[in-house]
Amino acid sequence: MKIVIFETEPREAAAFDALKWDNELVLTEQPLQADNAAQYADADIVSTFIYSKLGRDVLAKLPALKMIATRSTGYDHIDTEYCAGHGVTVSNVPTYGENTVADHILLTMPNVIVTPHSAFNSREAIARIVTTTVSNIVSFLDGVSVNVVAAARGKAS
Repeated sequence: MKIVIFETEPREAAAFDALKWDNELVLTEQPLQADNAAQYADADIVSTFIYSKLGRDVLAKLPALKMIATRSTGYDHIDTEYCAGHGVTVSNVPTYGENTVADHILLTMPNVIVTPHSAFNSREAIARIVTTTVSNIVSFLDGVSVNVVAAARGKAS
């Protein structure tokens, strides 16, 4: 299988080495987008972060694609309907046991300011994200998809 990991940082590279066994592994710092998608047309699996916008225009240029492993909890940057209809499984990196902000009492307090978090950018969080992503891909290769947000239904004609 050809696995292409987009939006990689040098500190992440070694963690993806586990995918090299019996696979062709390509790492790039670039996001996957319409202007470079055709050069990865033979990719079976891609892993992206949030800067790759995987709409129909990009996905249609990846005819060999079987799996997308996003390195994010959110997956609104991926056209999951297109993926499901074209035999592409999509997995994410879920968060476990987090309270939703919408239900949090702090939101109603007048002396509290809610700001975005950057906790995902710690060394530990990046390691967990990459480890979960590698696990998602290895599980898919073993025939057991995990953390699936869009299940493949078979390729449309």
